[in-house]
Amino acid sequence: MKNHLKNKTSKKIIRHSVKGSLVKGYLEKKDRKGFELLLPRYKEVIGDSSGIYALYKDKKIYYVGITENLLWRVGRHTKDKHKNRWNKVSFFVIDKHRYSKDIETVILRISGPRGNGTRGKLEKHYELQDKLNKIRREMKDLLKRV
Repeated sequence: MKNHLKNKTSKKIIRHSVKGSLVKGYLEKKDRKGFELLLPRYKEVIGDSSGIYALYKDKKIYYVGITENLLWRVGRHTKDKHKNRWNKVSFFVIDKHRYSKDIETVILRISGPRGNGTRGKLEKHYELQDKLNKIRREMKDLLKRV
């Protein structure tokens, strides 16, 4: 199903797909001081939503996390060992907490933020390198026979 919006300056119809959307809402690179000052207003918008968040030191990603309550968790990071190491925050609301851990792991493995102590875990049976090595050995054996 698609939402149809008519742009007031033209007759063009803008279509926004909502089918299968994983991310239900987001705020990117908001200032930490503004976050702390406006926390009650953030609660009006985000509520107790689950999802993934990122902490930044200026433009560089510092920490990525997954949580069942975005605002509560980021609020904790204003007081814990990370408190002086970030000044911007992004929120990505994800309704289905089922996939959040996998998404967080992918982000951690790609970005390698300094603040995270882990890169996340993936199931070994999904590792593709063994399959590629087997194909390479088969090709090598085939070339020897030719």
